[in-house]
Amino acid sequence: MSSPIKMAKVTLSKFSGEYRDYAKWRSQFSKIVVPNRPGAEIALYLKEAVPKKFEYLFNGTEVDDYNEMLRLMDEKFADERMILDSMMTSILKLKVPDTDPKFVNFVNDVQSLHLDAKNISKLSEYANPQTLSAIEAKFPEYVRLKWAEHVVEKRLNKKDTGERYDAMMEFLKMSKEMAEYNGSEMMKASAGRTAVSHYCTGVKMTTRTQPPSKVTGTWDRCLACKN
Repeated sequence: MSSPIKMAKVTLSKFSGEYRDYAKWRSQFSKIVVPNRPGAEIALYLKEAVPKKFEYLFNGTEVDDYNEMLRLMDEKFADERMILDSMMTSILKLKVPDTDPKFVNFVNDVQSLHLDAKNISKLSEYANPQTLSAIEAKFPEYVRLKWAEHVVEKRLNKKDTGERYDAMMEFLKMSKEMAEYNGSEMMKASAGRTAVSHYCTGVKMTTRTQPPSKVTGTWDRCLACKN
């Protein structure tokens, strides 16, 4: 008698419980866990992947009825309005960056939200005036001025919201690349004792009085990052 084939154990990230993460996690679960596995095993993986505070969703379901479990999760987390509200909350929680590394992380977060909206086919709903204003409100003053110049120069204030949003994302992409480049120049500057301004704030580093920080690579009297 042939022995049953053993399925390889899968490694799948747990669902965070955040609305904006659900579509991506759900797609991965369906592609990686569901194929060629018995219902009880799929249901077990599903229960292990869901935060404990949401286990109540499966109360009353059969131990192997993973389809019903997924339906209940879809009902809870695939609500488009809730997803978009969650994304706006994420923007509002962002802090105004005051150093180039923080600015790079800020842009990464904004780009991640953009991809989330794109992945659930809701980019046009996400790219609305409220989203634009919320992101702009998190720009450092220097970046905000640069963006305002760009808007006026390209007459983006005469364009519709979608075009302004696309232009802002391209502006942030270029600004991030400049901040990353500027960060590498700061490392050289701190070794060579030359003054360099932070891209994100336009603040120039003052003459150092101590060796540069091994962590930040900046001078000890940098007015922008306070190191």
